[in-house]
Amino acid sequence: MADHSTGGLTGRGAALSDVTKTDGRLVGRVSERGSRMRACIVHDHALGAGVEDVDVLEPAEGEVLVKIAASGLCGSDMHVLHGRSVVARYPMVLGHEGAGVIEAVGAGVTKVAPGDHVVIALYGPCGTCTPCLTGDIAHCDGAARTANIFGTMADGTTRLRQGDTVVYPMVGCGSLAEYAVVRAAMVVPIDRDVPLDVICLAGCGVTTGLGAVFNAARVAPGDTVAVVGCGGVGLNVVQGARLAGAKVIVAIDTNPTKLELAGRLGATHVIDATTTEMADGVAAIVPRGLDFAFEVVGSPTLVAATFALVRSGGTCVMVGSPPRMVSLRMPSS
Repeated sequence: MADHSTGGLTGRGAALSDVTKTDGRLVGRVSERGSRMRACIVHDHALGAGVEDVDVLEPAEGEVLVKIAASGLCGSDMHVLHGRSVVARYPMVLGHEGAGVIEAVGAGVTKVAPGDHVVIALYGPCGTCTPCLTGDIAHCDGAARTANIFGTMADGTTRLRQGDTVVYPMVGCGSLAEYAVVRAAMVVPIDRDVPLDVICLAGCGVTTGLGAVFNAARVAPGDTVAVVGCGGVGLNVVQGARLAGAKVIVAIDTNPTKLELAGRLGATHVIDATTTEMADGVAAIVPRGLDFAFEVVGSPTLVAATFALVRSGGTCVMVGSPPRMVSLRMPSS
């Protein structure tokens, strides 16, 4: 999506001294030396997205500048675009499945250097909260990670501007752009021979799907599993269940192409929800109910229906992100 006719990032970038404080927050003021890129940005979900110039400040301490080579497009980006996201702050640069090459590093960064190939990981652990210090980094609740979720650094600032307007990178990434400034904790170095346009998907879709299986549900060999919604994340839940040794993996969707892919990636059974009620289809395969059922769409109605698929003592995992301020009505029996 990048317009490379602009030559990418122009200028050397605004030095940190070019950033002034206003009302206790850092507000960018890009000088004539300022850096500029093209990015996919949303100002208002009612107006849609556009590719526009965005000014980029230099990475601060503990941060890195990544030249984006490739970025995936996730359903969560569409939630921001359509005004359904709980993390949207406008104007926002979309994208959070990025991979590229380190262009510059801020003070104190030692884990990567310019020229290194990296994947941008969602959020990145803070390394200082109780979950991090006890080895449970998947549940990091530190200030840095929490702020990233809502598009800022830990101090509430960002490195993106349009004039005097602060621009927010989606979940701290903003990878549908030519460049991204992120915390060093959010980049994972990879071998240079790994294709960047493939590995970028590990930034969200792959890790979210596998994390739901291994970190949240802890599926074990012989378990029975259903996956409701077989998009990018759902297909990785299917793959994760296969890797975990699940005996039965039921893929459920309304799209025949997605179901065919699910079969290739490890599903033992598929249910086309346009022709078969998923409760009836699952009951025909596992009459006593499933050990685990994953909802990977973000629909409150589907979450309740997925909950009804599990056996007594089974587990329903809500992977999808429902709209804000909705109620979930669960079956009582």
